[in-house]
Amino acid sequence: MVSTSEKYASSSLTDEKSLELFRTLERIMREEKIYKDNFITKDKVAEILGTNRTYLSRIINEQSKLSFTHYVNRFRIEEAIRLLSDPNNETPLKAISTELGFNSISTFYNLFQSSVGMTPSQYRNKVMELQKRAIDYLFALFFILKTAIADINIGIKRHI
Repeated sequence: MVSTSEKYASSSLTDEKSLELFRTLERIMREEKIYKDNFITKDKVAEILGTNRTYLSRIINEQSKLSFTHYVNRFRIEEAIRLLSDPNNETPLKAISTELGFNSISTFYNLFQSSVGMTPSQYRNKVMELQKRAIDYLFALFFILKTAIADINIGIKRHI
C-alpha cells in the first residue's frame, strides 16, 4: 500500500499551502454550510477554494483521512445530530434529509445509523425520552426542595 506522502510526493502543493487550504475548507463548510448543496462536487468546492480537484482530494485525504464524499457526509451527519438533538424540532426526517443535501432518505438513514448507532427516528425518540426524564427529575427535585423549605420554616417558627 502506498502512503499518502508517497502518493503525492511529486506534487507542487506545499504542506503549508495544504494546511491553509484545509483550514479554509473547514471554515466554509462550517460557516457557509456548502455541504447542504445536494449537487456539491469536487469541482465546485475546488473552484470555491481556488484550487483543483486533485489538490482538494489530497488535502481532504491527508488532513481528515476521508474521501471527499465521506468528508461532506460527516458535516451533514453532524448537522443532523444537532437538529435532532433539539426536542422542539419537529421537522420531518425527509425534510431534514433534503435540507442537509442528501439525495435519498435511505442514504441519510444508513449513514446516520452507521455513524450514531441508531436511526434518526430512534435518536429523536431517545432525545424526547431524555428530555421527559429531565423534566420529571426537575419536578421531583422542586417538590423535595419545597417540602424541605416548608419543614425548615416550621422548625424556625417553633424556636421563635
